[in-house]
Amino acid sequence: MGHDQNNFGDSSQSRTARAGGAPLGKPGARLLDPFLAPHLRWQAERAKTLHKLCTRIEARVDDGQPLLKAVRRATLRRNGKPYHCDPQRRWALSPTTLYRLWYCWRRGGEIPSAFKLHYAGGRKKTLTLAVLSRFIEFCSTFQFHSQAKAFSAFAKVEDRHWRHMRPGRPSLAHRFSNVPRYFTGLQFRALQAQLKAIAAQQKELGRLRLLFCADQARRFPAPAARRRRNGPGFDI
Repeated sequence: MGHDQNNFGDSSQSRTARAGGAPLGKPGARLLDPFLAPHLRWQAERAKTLHKLCTRIEARVDDGQPLLKAVRRATLRRNGKPYHCDPQRRWALSPTTLYRLWYCWRRGGEIPSAFKLHYAGGRKKTLTLAVLSRFIEFCSTFQFHSQAKAFSAFAKVEDRHWRHMRPGRPSLAHRFSNVPRYFTGLQFRALQAQLKAIAAQQKELGRLRLLFCADQARRFPAPAARRRRNGPGFDI
């Protein structure tokens, strides 16, 4: 128990030093710390590899080689190759990407931590359950050729409904990209197929109703015409 408490009480720098590495912010650091979480090891390998590539690019530029040529040469052996710590993840390092990362490295102090990824957390959901439920009900009521056209018409109805009740409410017109993630195109087509079948059955029902009414009208005699009075009328 005492040994475990000592391990959890150590700082991150002492754990890195015990693993034979150095802190992230120093050039030449050993970033593949075994104490890192598995989902962070590929980020450490990414920062270390990009730092090494940018260092080589800087050396070639100092020798008089053009920057674009040095960048293209640095991406030849790395682009499309798997990560060592996670073989299922592959490098997507085109010359344009490395050219952009080169300037990030320069602005970040030319250290591996300049490539640290910053994920935006706590984003507000663009779609709520209430909005999605109303859209599904909308699709089960009206026929459309595509899901995008259906959502466009639904957004217009929603915006017109909430315009006076909530003036600051954002529009739904640009949120269709998140809809197929929850309400798939297969589900949309299933609703539309059933809606078309119902419309066809209603049309057939109306045809049969008129046919049967006409058949019954032929069976019964025509009603007698009302006799008109011949006397003077008092209608104005």
